[in-house]
Amino acid sequence: DTENLDANVISTLLDQEDLSFDLSQESYGDIELTAQEFISIASAVDFIPFDVNLVDSPAAIKEVLLSSDEAVITARNTSIASISSTSPASIELSLDQFLEATDANYSAAGIELNDSDLFGELRNVELVVSGTSEELDSLFAEFGDSFEGLGASISFRVTDGGEVTLNAAQLDVLDGRLTGAAIVVDN
Repeated sequence: DTENLDANVISTLLDQEDLSFDLSQESYGDIELTAQEFISIASAVDFIPFDVNLVDSPAAIKEVLLSSDEAVITARNTSIASISSTSPASIELSLDQFLEATDANYSAAGIELNDSDLFGELRNVELVVSGTSEELDSLFAEFGDSFEGLGASISFRVTDGGEVTLNAAQLDVLDGRLTGAAIVVDN
């Protein structure tokens, strides 16, 4: 049954010396993996044919999020369905690290987020994205008024003592999730 790829199959995959075979572009459901298992599989295959529920320590999760290995980046942005910490934790990411983890682009014109849902389902872990007021203003502009696509366990911290500019709807969504000063403007 291809819908229920079990842990024994994953263990077998991890034990293989040469994983250069193509698993095709079919979906096999959700599989729970540790960070090291995820990195091993991502490094060994071109496509992970199942959604990954990444469950590990905060340090191991951060290692996956900040990996610069192209295979891990690709797998991270296409295969991770949820991220769960084995202990309650807060993981702090700079804005640059957050953008790198989501494979977003940042230029003088602003921030362009991709359609990745990497941080859509966080369990037992909070991500704190830190940046200057200018950097966070650019990020908030990309999210728009509704902050659609922003995971509930993501918060923000202003690092330069500046003020971010939000409208009332944005401030409502960020209630309790913003550390720093905000100016509220109505459009």
